[in-house]
Amino acid sequence: MNEPDKRLSKPKGHRIVLEEMASGSLRPDVPCRFMLSLIICLLCLFSLGQSQVPPSVSYCSGQQYSFKDAIDTQYCDNFYYLWTAPAGSSINEKKCTFTWIAPDVTSPTLINISLLVSNKYLLSCNSRDEIEITVYPLPAVSLTPDEVEVCKGQSAVLTANTARAFCPGLLTYRWYRDGDLIEGAESSIYNADTSGIYRVEVTCSGTGCSSSSSARVIVKNCGPLTITCPDDIEICNDSGENFATIIDLGTPKTSDPQATVTNNAPASNQYPIGKTTVTWTAKDDAGNEASCDQVIFVENCNRLVLELKKITLNTTVKRGEEIHYVITLCSPEGITFSNIALWDVLPPGVELVSVYPEYTSSASLSSTITWDIGTLKSGECKEFYVVIRIPIVDVNYDMEHSVQGEGFVNVHNDYNTHQGPESVINCAYAKADLVETISSCASSRVVDPGTELKRREFGSGTYESEELTRMRTENKSIKSVSSLSAVRQPTTFDLPGGGSIAYGTKWTEKSKGINTITGATMNEEYTFANKIDKNRSIELYENGSTMKTEVEFEGTGHIGVLKKEAPDSHPKVKPAYEGIEDYVGGFKVYEMVDEYGSSVQSNKSVTGYGYVAVDKRVKDSQRTYESGTGSYKSNEIIETLTNYIAKNINLVHGPTNYSYTSDVAVNQDMKWNEGMWSKSGLLRGGDIFKDPSNCGVPVNKAVNGSPPVSYISERYSTLDYLKKEFIASGLNEMNTNASFSGIADYSVKSMGENHTDKIVNDERYVGQYDITRKVLITGGSKYDRPHLTVTKEGNFTTKWFNRTNAQVADYVITITNDGNRPLAPIYIRDVFPPGTEYIGSSIRPSSLSKTEVNWTLTNLGVGNTIEIKLELNVTEYAPDNVVNRVMVCGMNGEYCVSAAAYSALESGSLGCYQPEVIVDKTAELDALDPTLIHYTIQVRNNANTTVAATLTDTLPARLTFLNASREPNKLNGLFLEWIVLDLKPKDVVVIEYLARATMDGSYVNTVHLDASAVDGTGYDTVDASARVDVRNAGAAPKTTRYGGWQPPNWNMTSPDEGITIELSPDEDLV
Repeated sequence: MNEPDKRLSKPKGHRIVLEEMASGSLRPDVPCRFMLSLIICLLCLFSLGQSQVPPSVSYCSGQQYSFKDAIDTQYCDNFYYLWTAPAGSSINEKKCTFTWIAPDVTSPTLINISLLVSNKYLLSCNSRDEIEITVYPLPAVSLTPDEVEVCKGQSAVLTANTARAFCPGLLTYRWYRDGDLIEGAESSIYNADTSGIYRVEVTCSGTGCSSSSSARVIVKNCGPLTITCPDDIEICNDSGENFATIIDLGTPKTSDPQATVTNNAPASNQYPIGKTTVTWTAKDDAGNEASCDQVIFVENCNRLVLELKKITLNTTVKRGEEIHYVITLCSPEGITFSNIALWDVLPPGVELVSVYPEYTSSASLSSTITWDIGTLKSGECKEFYVVIRIPIVDVNYDMEHSVQGEGFVNVHNDYNTHQGPESVINCAYAKADLVETISSCASSRVVDPGTELKRREFGSGTYESEELTRMRTENKSIKSVSSLSAVRQPTTFDLPGGGSIAYGTKWTEKSKGINTITGATMNEEYTFANKIDKNRSIELYENGSTMKTEVEFEGTGHIGVLKKEAPDSHPKVKPAYEGIEDYVGGFKVYEMVDEYGSSVQSNKSVTGYGYVAVDKRVKDSQRTYESGTGSYKSNEIIETLTNYIAKNINLVHGPTNYSYTSDVAVNQDMKWNEGMWSKSGLLRGGDIFKDPSNCGVPVNKAVNGSPPVSYISERYSTLDYLKKEFIASGLNEMNTNASFSGIADYSVKSMGENHTDKIVNDERYVGQYDITRKVLITGGSKYDRPHLTVTKEGNFTTKWFNRTNAQVADYVITITNDGNRPLAPIYIRDVFPPGTEYIGSSIRPSSLSKTEVNWTLTNLGVGNTIEIKLELNVTEYAPDNVVNRVMVCGMNGEYCVSAAAYSALESGSLGCYQPEVIVDKTAELDALDPTLIHYTIQVRNNANTTVAATLTDTLPARLTFLNASREPNKLNGLFLEWIVLDLKPKDVVVIEYLARATMDGSYVNTVHLDASAVDGTGYDTVDASARVDVRNAGAAPKTTRYGGWQPPNWNMTSPDEGITIELSPDEDLV
């Protein structure tokens, strides 16, 4: 069969589809599709197919669309196409595509588009189809105003005005600036504050038809015209030239972007060596001008130069300390300089200590030193050394005065022991033939923290004041004792010529002590007072500060105390102590605050009526607070070292009123709130966790090895009355006896190691209650009786003391209550080694002499540990072996629980004397119980000096310590230690202790003695051993030395440590 002619072949049907959308809102992927009606042409021997009618699609007025026949484009040339459409149609008989622009309409309009397709080779074979579409009108929009100018900082309001016409939905808005979409701008109004071309596009959501309108916004600077120059330029000259070429000087900034900017830069862009000033000028349309200068500095980098460098070996110094300078002068490679002069200009107010090499001349030893060097060869360098000192200037000031009278008073007193300068800058200069003078400087910061006292008084009425003040810069001390009695009343002062001045000011008294050495501030203020009766003393010095005040006032009162964690701590670091007290009304206050080293002690007693707000914190570990109005009585003691807080408080609610001035009076009626909490660790999400950081309060280790992470709190709120006695003996203990009407909340939380042993206890009481509570959280006592453990560690360091770099012995005394009873008070005595002197400690001594220091602590709870830091100056008269001893006594009722420790430091070559301390040890079985062993240790001092001794005794395995005639200072399993601090010449110490054997065998153990002469003349070590045979313990001797194997029972004993095989006495000792 012959194949048909391809010219007569075509697809089964023709369809009109939307080829592309030139404009408008229809998506290209939404075609207008339908099938042409197909005419079956039997003569053509093929079928045109069946026409399909697509869904109706919307079209927008004025938009351009393209349609095409859906057949394969390779067959288009085989047909004639006749497209028919109303206005806007474009007919192309030879193409299967049709471009059409929708007519402008004011309402939805139906449009018919038809297509007639004929076969070129058989015209009678044709097909016709048509589509019906709806054309919708565009939303009319106009943007007003179409052009606007606004000042910088203001905005132009652009409004899209729309004629809705036909829209079967909502109108949506999109805003553009300079063609970029503005995110979030979707309303008919937009506030434009930036210059640009703004366009709004409005779309009908029901038809997708949209139109747009544009406006221009100009933002200009309406203030004075300003101009900012580019940065100054420093540059080297061009190689071999006496100028530098600079093409780009930078771009200036003007307040008016439309302003015209010019400058007077050289047209050649060449700038001579030295300084050139380029002036930039801006001019706006109104004729206003502004200018600025840019400096161009061209350095002759090709000139011959010496190399001069001066450094200081002390970047920070203290007054009286030497500052060492090194001056280095060099000649570069390939150049020899002659007639070189070097001179050093000393800063004013310093002392010249030494110069090397010797200077050639000097205008004055305190100003300029000159060296005539002569010639420096190529690559040669010379060094010069200068040592200066900032002199110590001692200022003593004493003032005593007394004032009594009636009228107006204004007092302004400031005292400061800090002395300048803050820094010392020393410069050296050099010159040579054909070389300009060069210089080099070095700077040292002067560290001279001091103390400061500020005092202010003013008011009108009767006035009586006495003051005694003393200031010494030598030890940075300021001490002021004052008394004040002032009653407010109006006063009048007559002026010449019949005039007068009337005063009616209420009294103000303020004093602030600042100790930058210890990081403490103490502030006391009484303002708007009708009367003040006050006795106050404040003392500031290099180791601490003390404030004592006894005042009765009617007005407002404020007492604030701050002690930083360290003197240079950042403000965000939690302070070691912070106390804030505010009072309004009539009150009588006694308060003593003492900060010394790193500790703070506070003692307060207040009674009165009015408004009260008190808030005190110890680091981030404790807080006590109360606030409200009415009757107030409080006695309070705080000791930060031991975290001891005791408070006896009585509160009764009542309204209060106070007149600050004749025009201002304040009524207050606040029920009382009071509370206290202690914590170790971090409180997060209602649970307490161990603090992994090093900031805040260190979490001490409990005596059984578990960290005492705990939180104990009590809070009273909405109180009508409260009567309460309260003691917190540490972070883990709180005892309360309270009677109240209001709301009480109690909370106890504790977490053991690895989140074990968790305790959560929360209680609330609402109403009137009498409550007694005692809370104690410990890890378990190490001893079943009252006991203290003391250790002492020391080391040598260097510190600026007594105006010299002195050798200092730093000690840390650690005291732990590892017994089962809290001890109070705690007495501590430290005996100085000979040739040493006290510098300071972390807490204030209760007494101090040349040979010893004593401290007294209020309390030490069970499981609590404290550290005391001690500094001693080791003078040239100190022995080579520095022995420092400490004794501690903790009171348990009338019974003293004692402990001791000592430290021996070698400060030089130590001579060892012959053994002159004798130790003997014996062991005997008990006559009635053969498993009990009686040990006796005898120590005899045959030396001619007192010694401090440590006896260490390790019991053999399978022995159990029972008791001793002298309590061991340390007991850890089988390890026993006794401290003997003052074994005088020829004295004998006898220690007896009892142990029980749990296995048969021969037990041998050794006691070791370390003895140091307290006068530092030498030391001695001695060992003594004792052996005893146990045969009736009921258990055969065993050894673990050889795994599971045991030796035959041939009258042998276990070879474990302390138990030996019966071979010979020598082998037993080995």
